[in-house]
Amino acid sequence: MSAPPRRVWLVTAIVALSLNLCLATSTIAPLLPTIRRDTGLSASTVGLLATIPLICFGALAPLAPRLARRFGAERTIALALVVLVASILLRSAPSIAALFCGTLLLGAAVTCGNVLLPGVIKQRFEHGQGPYWRCTPPA
Repeated sequence: MSAPPRRVWLVTAIVALSLNLCLATSTIAPLLPTIRRDTGLSASTVGLLATIPLICFGALAPLAPRLARRFGAERTIALALVVLVASILLRSAPSIAALFCGTLLLGAAVTCGNVLLPGVIKQRFEHGQGPYWRCTPPA
């Protein structure tokens, strides 16, 4: 018995989004020496560049649920994915300002996705949860 096509697309989108959320923030660390060499930035400035997404996680995480209440969780996640793609392209531009702006936007997009995606998964797949997905033990 095959899953309905809509559910297959939803699962595919969730997997693609989760992979991109993880890769977007973790791929910069191995490139820091190259970025430093090519741009002439100091070690502390390059360290700040690597820290911007983490600062966004802490500072912007409380805003994601507000956006979800206003626009809907799925729409907010879709917008976050669009911003994520745009920020990756912006970071590729040959400009230090674009590198930092793209990293800031990337941090904001990843934060929204990371905060909202688990709730959407729980809402859409609540009937198929196994015992390991429960946050509280059964009564």
